[in-house]
Amino acid sequence: MVQFDSELRANNDWVGWERDRRHLYAIRHDGSLYPVKKIVSLASGAPVSNFHGGRYAGHANETVRKLGFEVVPLRVSNPDWSRDELILALDLYLRHRPKTPSAESEAVRELSLTLRRLGHVLFGEFLMDESFRNANGVYMKLMNFRRFDPHFMSAGKKGLPRGAKEEEFVWNEFADDPER
Repeated sequence: MVQFDSELRANNDWVGWERDRRHLYAIRHDGSLYPVKKIVSLASGAPVSNFHGGRYAGHANETVRKLGFEVVPLRVSNPDWSRDELILALDLYLRHRPKTPSAESEAVRELSLTLRRLGHVLFGEFLMDESFRNANGVYMKLMNFRRFDPHFMSAGKKGLPRGAKEEEFVWNEFADDPER
């Protein structure tokens, strides 16, 4: 790690490596992050291509953990939408039916901000990045509801075919009773 800090960290090839999607994990040590496979390569003299990341015995991440170092994910995928979040999204969908607001609309942006604030409560220490319940994600969730909407489907259209099972439960519970 000392060698990485002194020889590589300021090198153009390594500046901002934490944001490179090819790096999924890092060693966290003394307040700094280090690329796991590169550190194992520097320590062993073997090329980076010899190592795999992952969580299984023999992989770089597990080897580094066994040596007592902390390995952390660099990105956390967004958690599934909670029932409460889906209810808020369905409310927006039903209030604007039959014309769903665009991802750029004020209504979608407001719901996105509300969900991001709610996320701090619902998901605690979850490290939210810019994709967490952003306007595009909220808009896509509205499009997921279309697959259940008989008004939309009666026009010969289809909603997005994939989505979470909980969306259907929320639709069935509230779509016919928007006031509720």
